[in-house]
Amino acid sequence: MHDQVDDEDPATADLLHAFILKLEHYAWMVSAENRTPTASETRTTTSKASTKVSTTKK
Repeated sequence: MHDQVDDEDPATADLLHAFILKLEHYAWMVSAENRTPTASETRTTTSKASTKVSTTKK
């Protein structure tokens, strides 16, 4: 379908490509918000947080 639009009307094809790119971006953002951390991601985050706490001066 994209090739047919590209051949017939390049301006419309550019709009279509931009629209698809934006939809893919929004889909990625929604999936990122809906993800839950795995056990390994939780340990990494906790390790980084404890490192920051232990390096701060009291």
